[in-house]
Amino acid sequence: MYSVENFFDLSILKISEENPDAIARIIHSHSVKSDIVAISPVTQDLAAVIGRDYFLVPEKIGYTKDLSRVESVDELYRKKDRSLRHLAESAVEVRIGDPLDPAQYADFLMLYANVMSEKERGVVKLDSGWQQKHPHAVGIFVYYEGTMIAGLLAKKIDQRLSVSYSALSKDFRRNNVYKFLAIRAMGYAKEKGMAEFSYGRDTNLYGHHLATGLYLFKRELDLRPTIPSKTNFLLRRFISLEKFQNPVFFFSVDDTSHPTLSGNIIFRDGTDPEIARGYKIADMRLNVFIWNGTTTNKIDEL
Repeated sequence: MYSVENFFDLSILKISEENPDAIARIIHSHSVKSDIVAISPVTQDLAAVIGRDYFLVPEKIGYTKDLSRVESVDELYRKKDRSLRHLAESAVEVRIGDPLDPAQYADFLMLYANVMSEKERGVVKLDSGWQQKHPHAVGIFVYYEGTMIAGLLAKKIDQRLSVSYSALSKDFRRNNVYKFLAIRAMGYAKEKGMAEFSYGRDTNLYGHHLATGLYLFKRELDLRPTIPSKTNFLLRRFISLEKFQNPVFFFSVDDTSHPTLSGNIIFRDGTDPEIARGYKIADMRLNVFIWNGTTTNKIDEL
C-alpha cells in the first residue's frame, strides 16, 4: 500500500509494504514527482536489503538536559554567552507564571500567532483552550520596556520541566534573547528540584519547515538529542532536495532494537568542513554527505 501526501510544499511518497520488490515497483511508478520516499513500518530484514540510499530514522527527536549533573543555578548562568546583547539590562524583566496567569497567556498567544504568521511554513498549533487543558502549566516570559518579547510554555511531568511552545519577537532575534530565556527556564527547573529539562519534540528533519538553526540552537544549549518513547521509525530516501535549504540535517540509527543516534549532514552544493564540524556532538558520529542531484554520497565521518 502507498499514498502520496503533501507536507507543506513537499511531496512525500509513503509506503506501507514489506516486500522489497513491491516497494521497488511502487517507487518506479510514483517517485518521479516526489521529494521524499518514506517506508514504514520497518522490519530489520527490510532495512538490511532496501539499499544504501535509505536512512533508518526516528520520526521525532526530543532534546533533554540532565539537571542532576548541574551543581547549581549559578553554574547555568555563568555559561559563556548567556547574557543579552545590546539591550539595557534595566529594561529587561523575566516574569514566571506558576501557575500561568491568563493575562500573560493571552499576551504570549498573540506573540506566538504573530511569529508563526511571519514564517514561510509556520503553523499555528496553539489556541486559547490550551491553558484550560493544562491548568498546572508554567509560563516563563521576557519583557523589554514592559512589552513581552519572548516566552515559553512548559508542563511539569514528574521530575521534568517539558517545554511545549516558545516564541520570540522578530525584532529581538539578534539579541540572544532565546538563549537567555532557555537558560532561565533551566534555572527555574533546577530551583524547583527537577531532574530534567526537556525542550520539545521536533520532526527529525532540519532544512525545510524546521531550520537547521533550531538544531544548532539546541546543540549550543548542551541539550542531548533523544528518541521519544512512542516515536515511529521509517526508512527515508531523498528524491529531490530542491525545496530544502543547504545543508540538510537529521538523525539516523543503525537498527531499531538498540538504536544509537548518529547525525547526518547533506550538502547540496559543495562542502564546508568547518560548517560540518559545527553540527557535531562530541560523543556522537556525524556522517557527511554530498548531494549529486539524485542520490547522497558519503564523503566523510566525524
